[in-house]
Amino acid sequence: MALTKIVKINDKLSWALWKIDAPWTDLLKEREISQDELALLTTISHPIKKAEFLASRLALHALLTSEEFGEYVLQKDEHGKPFLLDSTSHISLANSFPYAAAIFHQDTPVGIDIEKPSEKLIRVQHKFLHEDEWPDFRDNPEKLCLAWCAKESLYKLFGRKDLSFKANICIHKTDYPRHLFMKANILLPDHSQGFELQIVREENFFILFNV
Repeated sequence: MALTKIVKINDKLSWALWKIDAPWTDLLKEREISQDELALLTTISHPIKKAEFLASRLALHALLTSEEFGEYVLQKDEHGKPFLLDSTSHISLANSFPYAAAIFHQDTPVGIDIEKPSEKLIRVQHKFLHEDEWPDFRDNPEKLCLAWCAKESLYKLFGRKDLSFKANICIHKTDYPRHLFMKANILLPDHSQGFELQIVREENFFILFNV
């Protein structure tokens, strides 16, 4: 088992981190998964992607066990967002090898993402940064990673495929590492909502989620 940590933020919110230290074939033996999940696994060809898929489910299972959640069925909706069948609780999953993460909230939608700063983010920054965000984030791999994780976590939280990172998710200037939170907004013609995201660093990776 490679469960790295389970962190309880408050009575309703907690998250877990799993570090992959075994091939996917070994991870598959850790816990029996549903036929639906097994069918999804068979559509993944790359062994690392298979390991990430399984590790995120193992992180979720460890998290729900710690919450004494009981039996559950994990499914995906028409937008690909994972949810717990017949439950009012909310979850989100994330992975970036060799890590996988899961988050749980008893009654509020949540989103989590994990990523490592890289030069690739500089090459694609024009695809996810709004022009108003460029002065604070451009050309800085670490800040771009925070921006990407913030937007990705809110994209997962909202759960609609037509949400644009560039146009619909607005992030505020970050004062990391002095301040371990970021503010952001989802802006749509029929919906506007503000969020605060917590920043966690694990080795060279950033993990962001709404609190």
